[in-house]
Amino acid sequence: MASDYLSNFYAVAEQLTIPSKTILLEEGKVADKLYLIRKGCLRLFFYNDGKDITFQFFFEGDFVASFDSLYKRTPSLFYLESIEPAEVAAIKRNDFYAIIKDNPLWRQAYEEKAHRPVPLLSATIPIADQKHAATTI
Repeated sequence: MASDYLSNFYAVAEQLTIPSKTILLEEGKVADKLYLIRKGCLRLFFYNDGKDITFQFFFEGDFVASFDSLYKRTPSLFYLESIEPAEVAAIKRNDFYAIIKDNPLWRQAYEEKAHRPVPLLSATIPIADQKHAATTI
């Protein structure tokens, strides 16, 4: 089931090849995409007193986004960057929710991959509000 889900996800998502050091989301911007890494590595980071602080890495097969920002439509507290050349499938927020709303198998496969349930847009989102808390799946 999960492989069928991923095939469908890839078919709907925009396929991107990105060079290393590409910023996919800037701190202060509202996230509008969810990424599935096909190849490469991404990181979430922020600046503290001018120092670059990486707090999480993502690898092939991982879903990544600034989830507080994506769900709540609030400015992101951190940056998302490729640290090496990468291939990702990027899906817009509304397209993602339409997919999981209309197809319970997609939602189930995503939750298995993510290791946690995905709230629907109308649901309360149980994600920490602390600045720079890891809100990843």
